[in-house]
Parts: sequence; C-alpha cells; structure tokens
Amino acid sequence: MGMLSILFFSSVWAQDAPQVTKKYFIKNGYVTTAPGTMMKKTSILINDGIIEQIGENITAPYDAEIIDADSMYVYPAFVAALSHTGITAAEEEERPRVPRPGYPPNDVAGITPEQSVQDLFKKNDAGDLRKTGFAVIHTAPKGRMMPGKGSIITTNDGEYPEVSVADDVSLFAQFRGAPRMYPATTIGVMAKWRELYKNAELDLKYQKAYDMNPVSKKRPQIEDASEALFAVVQKEIPVFFVTNEHLDIHRAYQLQQDLGFKLIPSEIEQGYLSVDILKKMNTPALISLDLPKEDKSKEEDLDEDQKALLERKKMAYQKTLETAAMYEKAGIPMAFSYLGVKSGDILANISKLIENGLSEKAALDALTTAPAKVLGIDKVTGTIDPGKMANIIITTDTLFKEKTQIKTVLVEGKVHEIDIKKKKKSEGSGEAMDIAGMWKYEIEIPGMSPTGTMNITKDGESYAITVTSDQNPGEEIEATDIEVDGSSVTFTFVVNTQGMSVSIDNDLQFSEDSIEGSVSVANFGSFPITGSKTSSPE
Repeated sequence: MGMLSILFFSSVWAQDAPQVTKKYFIKNGYVTTAPGTMMKKTSILINDGIIEQIGENITAPYDAEIIDADSMYVYPAFVAALSHTGITAAEEEERPRVPRPGYPPNDVAGITPEQSVQDLFKKNDAGDLRKTGFAVIHTAPKGRMMPGKGSIITTNDGEYPEVSVADDVSLFAQFRGAPRMYPATTIGVMAKWRELYKNAELDLKYQKAYDMNPVSKKRPQIEDASEALFAVVQKEIPVFFVTNEHLDIHRAYQLQQDLGFKLIPSEIEQGYLSVDILKKMNTPALISLDLPKEDKSKEEDLDEDQKALLERKKMAYQKTLETAAMYEKAGIPMAFSYLGVKSGDILANISKLIENGLSEKAALDALTTAPAKVLGIDKVTGTIDPGKMANIIITTDTLFKEKTQIKTVLVEGKVHEIDIKKKKKSEGSGEAMDIAGMWKYEIEIPGMSPTGTMNITKDGESYAITVTSDQNPGEEIEATDIEVDGSSVTFTFVVNTQGMSVSIDNDLQFSEDSIEGSVSVANFGSFPITGSKTSSPE
C-alpha cells in the first residue's frame, strides 16, 4: 500500500482494514436507465461487476459499500464506437526500396488486415476517456489503407487481455494510399480493395471445398491478408471505413454495393451533404467529434475575394455543427467517432451540436445505446439494466448542463472517483500571495493525526506541489489539478488502492506562515488540516 493509502485509508479504516467489497449500492439518485427514461430517487445494487437490482425501495445488503447519489444524476457510462486507444503509431519511414513499386509487399503498402489489436496493444491509455465518462471503447490499429482488426476494451487500468471485452470484432479501413507506390491514390485504393476482396472470395471458396473433401486436391496456400478477410466476406464483422468527406461516403458505398460487405461510415467530418445517401445505405453513421475551428477573421481586414472565402468557410462550419441534428431529423442511426478529438473536448463539442439542434436524448443515445448496438454489445452494456455490466456514471447535475461534472465512473463494477474542480473564489484573501516554500501539515482524523510536509515550488506563474508523509518517509506524491486563487489553493491526488482509483481533494487557505482547510477522501468524509511554513524557497 502506498504512502497516501497509509495516510488516509489506514486512518479511516484503522489498522486491520478489510478488503474492499465487490458489492456497491448506489443510493437515491436520479437514474436514467436509457435515453429518455429517468427514475427518481432510485437505487442500484451492483454485485461482482454486474447490475443486480434497480428500484426505489430496494435495501442495501449489510456488506455493500454505499455510494450516496442523493441529489445527483446517474447515467449509463459511455461507449466509444471507434478510437485508437492503446495503439502506438509505427514511425513513418521514407519510401522503402521495393523491386516492383507497382506491386509492393502488402505490409509496405499499408495492407495488413491480419493485424489485431490484441497483438498491437501497448498500454491502456484510456484514463482520460474514463474521466470523460467512457467505460467501453472500440479501438482499432493505426496505419494506411487497411490497418487491421479492431477489438473492444474497457477503460479500467490493465494489460491485454485483462481489459479485453471482445477481440477482432471489425476491420478498420481508410482511403489512405501508400507513399509513392501502388496504391497511392484513392482510385488505386478502391481498385486494390476490389482485388483483395475478390481474391478472398475465391480463396474462401477453395478452402471450403478442400475442407469438405481434400482427396485429390492441393492443400490451399492462402496469404495472411486474404485469410484475414474471410470474416468480412462472410459478413461476420463490419468494416469501419473512414469517410471524412461527402465523396468518401459515396466511394465507400460504391465499394459496398459492388462487393457486399457490412459497412459503417466512420469519422464523418463534412457529412451535411450526405443525408440522402446515408438514408439509402440504412446503416449507422459515426460522426467525428473532432469539430473544425471557427475562422474568426475580421472582414474589415480582407479584400472581396477573401470575404467571399470567409463566408463559405462560415457556412461550412455552421453546417458541420448542424449535421448531427440533420441526421436525427432524417432518422439516420448515429454514434460518435473519436479518432482525432481530444478527450477534454468531447463533452464541450457535443454541447455545440446540441446548441445547433441535436436533442439531448439523441446525444445520449449516440454516447450509449447506439454505439453498443453498432458493436453488438448492447446485451451487456449501453443501458442500466439488471444483468448488464455495471458501467455507470454519476454526475452533479443533468448531463449536458454547462457546469455539470462527472463525480464517479464505474467500469465493470470498479469504482473510479473523479476530481471535481472547485471554482472557489478567495473571500477577504487580499492580494495574491506567493505560496512557494516548505510547509508542515497535520490532518485531524479520529484516532490519529497524520503529519508530513508539502514542498511547493513555482516556475513562472505555475506551481508544483509534492507531498510526503512522516508515516512513510522517502516516498513522494505529486499533486495534480492545482488551482491558486489569491491565498486559496486546491489540488488533487489520485490513489490506486485495493482495487479502486480514489481522488483525494485538498482545499487550503494560506497565510504568510500558516495553512488551514480540509482534505476530502472520496466517500469517506472530509477532515480538517492545519500547518505552518518551515522554510521559504532558496
């Protein structure tokens, strides 16, 4: 157990602390079980990662940990329909020398459908997405024309296959040619797609004939890429095809019509012209949340041609923000795609779509039930129902309000407390003060009083805080989310202990030579903290 675990958890639970229960009881929340369905003052019982009961009058078992959701809002945790989470991009090399640039090896040309996330997965870097409310992610390999097969993972910390929900559930594809060799162009990519697909059909046919009766037949010699496409040819898995623009959607649709595979148009950025064709396709569409930046050029600084260009840019920008609302009105099933967007921009960008006509119900659907259906996991996640995975978020207010924050995320029953940033203004604190220096602290917890030091350093206008404990000397913990307002300071530690990630929030008031305030430990309460300055920066 780490220093902060000793400092706080041992203090709260005493020396003989039991193991964390696998039962949790979310008490008296406003529970949205599915988009458009809210239950007031409702509780949820979770047992071993599975939702066991939901209702207004259910009783918490004696051995369940209580998560008080009174006056808070409970939703299904989000499902990311497409991302590159956990995948490190291979370094781009200069054009390799190949004997036949018109027919290079598949791996050089970016044709690797045999690659799988389970082989490429490096590290589950899903922590930021988890803080944003995601519990399940469909992640795909990076590359060019045909990077490989995608898998579904949870956002819990861990290695593969510990975080795996389902392997090889999709093929990821793009209109991205090879570097100065075939297929270099979009037309070349489409031609190569047809060639690969038709060859896979023939190889599959021969393989089945051989399996039925191998007598007098030569054993099939099938390339890895062709064999990897068998699941696509047999419509066992869909192709998530990046179609940023209107023409890309047309091209992917033409390929699908010619060949017959299951198609999911993905990472759509300029889809406002594609309503009719998407209705005809009758397939879910994944809208990119990597929204364009608004051009804020001033017209008085532009000539007539530049003004006309700016007007076209503004119109395209506005239409992009209205695309999701267009799809909702047209009845096109949709979810979101996360290949390019930063995790911190996700909810803000969805709010922009809502401001431009998308309903909150449709937005929640695109975050939960719709991607779960696209990925074929709607029987186990996407809604809050008995028997499903306990993938749940708890928020301070209704989801899409500006000041709403996510407080808790449960991923397959594992509790992750999220730091709630406090926008506290100093009251009577006077002018801003320099808090840098070494500070001694003491926390008042019933039964014992943990002590230690805080080393606060300043670089320009930014502060860094490192905390040590007298109970565990030599171990240092760095603070995050440091906010300084006059003499008021808030910061956070995130502790991974006994199967949980727990935020420890500090809210302190500084004077020239003393500190006082409170330390909050997840669901275990808030404790007074006092201290004094022992030295100033050198």
